Amino acid sequence: MGNLGDELVFRVTGRTLHEFYEQEIRAPHGVDFFLGLPAEQEHRRVDVLPMIRPVSDTTTATFSALGPVVFGSMGGEVDLANSRRSWEYGHPAGSGTGTARGLARLFAAAVTGVDGAEPFLGADAVAEIGQQQIRGYDEVLHQHDRAHAIVFQKPSQQLAFGGPRSFGHDGAAGALACVDPDTGLAFAWTIARGPWPGGADPRAVALARELGIRLSS
Repeated sequence: MGNLGDELVFRVTGRTLHEFYEQEIRAPHGVDFFLGLPAEQEHRRVDVLPMIRPVSDTTTATFSALGPVVFGSMGGEVDLANSRRSWEYGHPAGSGTGTARGLARLFAAAVTGVDGAEPFLGADAVAEIGQQQIRGYDEVLHQHDRAHAIVFQKPSQQLAFGGPRSFGHDGAAGALACVDPDTGLAFAWTIARGPWPGGADPRAVALARELGIRLSS
């Protein structure tokens, strides 16, 4: 999807996705999530470690909102998580770099607005993006009850992260980011050592679900 998005943005705007994201979204909204990590931010980056099985699917972890940057996924000829070549370029299909707070702020800036600013997506766009397109068995991941909207994932048994209009996406190394337009909650989770075999860390899903329940009750 990152490759398709990159080409679409270029054809519509004449700018690369990196340029458009930096100029129109990241910098204006102060988002701590980068496509192409600047050299002055490299001291914050941490390696993604080999995945392990979690001790408990319900165990929650504490983490600092000002913690280190955690990078995306791994695989291929270039280690997308830990290769300088990868994080310097920031491939839109698999190598963004940022904090949990940065990811949450990105979703909030899109849907609810941050620091008094208007959201950069209109209400009609949010409604269209959050409309479920398909639900069922995932032939790629071999998982039941997977749900997808346009680009984003919808809440399901595996990703119970919000109400009916919410949308988000998990990450191959355990990350999760989502937003619920009805409660105004934007949530994100990053982790240096994710659970086997990948996808959202069960602790992230449990925490996102609990926060959503509390806000909606």
